[in-house]
Amino acid sequence: MFRTFCFVIACSALLAFSDVRASVLYWDGTTAAGAASTGVADGDGKWTSASVFPDAWNTSTAVSTVRNNAGAFARTKASINTTAGQAAFAEIEFNLPATGYWTIEATQTTASLGTGAKTVTSLVGWIGLPATTSIFSTGNVWNSMGSFQSNSLTPKFRFDENNTTTNRWYLDQMRLTSATPVAATNGGPANGSTDIPTTGAGNDLTWNAGNFSSTFDLLFDTNPTPATIVATGLNTTTFDPDGLNLQDGTTYYWRVASKNVDNTTNSNIFSFTTAFTPEPASLSLLATAGLFRRRRRR
Repeated sequence: MFRTFCFVIACSALLAFSDVRASVLYWDGTTAAGAASTGVADGDGKWTSASVFPDAWNTSTAVSTVRNNAGAFARTKASINTTAGQAAFAEIEFNLPATGYWTIEATQTTASLGTGAKTVTSLVGWIGLPATTSIFSTGNVWNSMGSFQSNSLTPKFRFDENNTTTNRWYLDQMRLTSATPVAATNGGPANGSTDIPTTGAGNDLTWNAGNFSSTFDLLFDTNPTPATIVATGLNTTTFDPDGLNLQDGTTYYWRVASKNVDNTTNSNIFSFTTAFTPEPASLSLLATAGLFRRRRRR
């Protein structure tokens, strides 16, 4: 049953919930359309299409101060800007190590941004990515568009700039960071419940998914700190424990591990106690009768 646990299983569970550094992917704004970015360790971003002169993206000497100038993601090239008073677009594609939720951010220089509309549109893979003008509202910082799900390993979006002034718009660098899931909450049985049946719908485990959860693992056993993974890679928020041979009058503990790309967030630990099933009345009567007969023979 669940009362004794193998050391290997316990260690595997601990490893399964050890967070590693989140994947970070970069797009180098100076890379020409259709060419892969350089100096990227974990992933790759590239242009797949861009407007041409006079509505073009041109190199500039401006460089954002928020660039990471040390390590694998060092950037020393110039940023990109639109030609003054013109409209321009660029389509950017990323090669992801896994589908899931990613936080999308961009940098720009402190140069004047102009008054034109700045929008972004999902072309491939991004679910729920809205057009936005706020991502470029502040210079020289990482501007976040938010976290969105990609169901493609090569998602792509398009930036459009309609610069109606003589100012130039600078797009310096982009990065995608795998989003950290929000912990799941208990959906039932209520924590601490008693008289839960060992079989049937009354013992089904349910939970409410937090944001940015791609899949779930379920830990379940009689240990107050459950360590036995009974299901992994779940795409639903329910689990039927009937196949685990639950025992009468036993307290079980469970928790949900919400997963996304390379991040895991554990829920609180929940528990319930199964009902104690009394002996059938017929067996009790027979036992009583037998005891009575034995007493009379004395």
